[in-house]
Amino acid sequence: MSSWMVSNLGRNGMDDDLDAVIGAVAAKHNILVDRDDPVVMIPTLIKMGIERAVRDLTNDEQARKDAMRAFILDVQMQSLKSIEAEGTAIAARIREAVQLDLDRAGASAATLVSNLNQAHSRKGQIRSMTFGMLVAGLFFGAGVCIGKYLL
Repeated sequence: MSSWMVSNLGRNGMDDDLDAVIGAVAAKHNILVDRDDPVVMIPTLIKMGIERAVRDLTNDEQARKDAMRAFILDVQMQSLKSIEAEGTAIAARIREAVQLDLDRAGASAATLVSNLNQAHSRKGQIRSMTFGMLVAGLFFGAGVCIGKYLL
């Protein structure tokens, strides 16, 4: 091993590790290993390989978590859009049915439709939005729980 590698090992705080490896080889195999022997670089190479593998695994884990978060957010948005579209369709069908009933009854349609539109005004929208957000929150909670057990 070059003197540069040995001096860098010492600078990186590896002297104790190197001394431990040399001592372990001497004790176990009855072989005297010198600090300049190329075999002393093996523990350093192994340590570097392990550190790289741990770093790669950590990056992969973070990428999987990010993908799961993106998937959960996408599912939430799709669910919210679906709930909103279904609510709008239901409200339209209710209005049509009420209008049909009003026409059949011969009542003052304009007054009753006006009252119905007021009922579906701001308060009705707030109730619908609250319900939608509650359902979206439930989907989000379920997604987090599922994600927690999958990861």
